Amino acid sequence: MCSSEDMCSENVCKICYDAPRSCFFIPCGHGFACFTCARRIAEDKNQACPICRRLIHRVRRLVEPLGKDFQ
Repeated sequence: MCSSEDMCSENVCKICYDAPRSCFFIPCGHGFACFTCARRIAEDKNQACPICRRLIHRVRRLVEPLGKDFQ
């Protein structure tokens, strides 16, 4: 059970619980972190996804879906 509504949110970074999730790892596709935390993980000497342990080749930013005004 989460102690804060923000921590339970599907869109919050699972590392810092501060910023929204905003990227994913290539090639595994896992996306659970903000760009700052994801870059820190990718630049670590291990360079492995914490979920599946695959080698991270790059970090890609998520693209926001277009709003109603642009669809």
